[in-house]
Amino acid sequence: AGAVVIGQFAPDMTDYDCWAVVNFARPTTPTPSAAAAELAEIVAASRLRLTGLVSNTHLGAATTRADVAAGLAAAQELAALLHVPVALAAFPAQLPAPTTALPLLPITPRLQRPWAD
Repeated sequence: AGAVVIGQFAPDMTDYDCWAVVNFARPTTPTPSAAAAELAEIVAASRLRLTGLVSNTHLGAATTRADVAAGLAAAQELAALLHVPVALAAFPAQLPAPTTALPLLPITPRLQRPWAD
């Protein structure tokens, strides 16, 4: 639904980067092929050209280094499928940075979940 709203501005957008944030720990995007199918729908609805990916696979506080590494590998596979680059890799700031030549974005959660206390 949000992509349709953005799509109304597509005719006026000529010089832009459109990055998709991908999390392979989500139920609808467990594999690169599933993520590619979902992104195809978003791109069609938004009428924008996808120019890159942000690898952001995590499981909240339960995220491990292996989760981040697996997500980054899946993001690279998705990038090859879509013919776009992985622009950067996000990772939970409490973990060591992943080994990659990509720019890194450490994430510190700020959302307070009252049910998680």
